Order: sequence, then C-alpha cells, then structure tokens
Amino acid sequence: MIVFLKAGGIKKDMFHSFMSIVINAVFQLISLVGIILAAGFLLDFFEKKSVQLLYRTFGRKGYLFTAWVGTPVHYEKL
Repeated sequence: MIVFLKAGGIKKDMFHSFMSIVINAVFQLISLVGIILAAGFLLDFFEKKSVQLLYRTFGRKGYLFTAWVGTPVHYEKL
C-alpha cells in the first residue's frame, strides 16, 4: 500500500475515475439537451412548411378559416 502512495497510484486512479465520471456526465447531458433541441428545430421546420403550404394552397382567407375552425375545437373550458 505504501508503494502505491509513493508512486501516486491511488491518487492517479482516483483522478482518472473522477474525470471519467465527469466526462460521462457531460456527454450524457449534451446528448439529452441535443436531442431536445433537435426535436424543437424539427418541429419548427415542419410548422413553417405547413403554414407556407397552407398559404400557398388556400391563401390568407383559407389560413384564417382554419384558425376560426380550430379555436372552438381546441378551446378548453375552465
């Protein structure tokens, strides 16, 4: 045991274990946040494309008609 302490083996192993935990935690955090951000950007892209296609197909009045129909459908009474 004394040989390991003099050579710095235990401290070195503890440091490598700690750094492994930190790197793993950072990687998992970036993975989680990255997936959420990617899903958000994908939803934004599809929303913009659907509005663009709706305007191109039906014009402004058609877009407002869908808003007029959708409001009572999604209205939630308190």
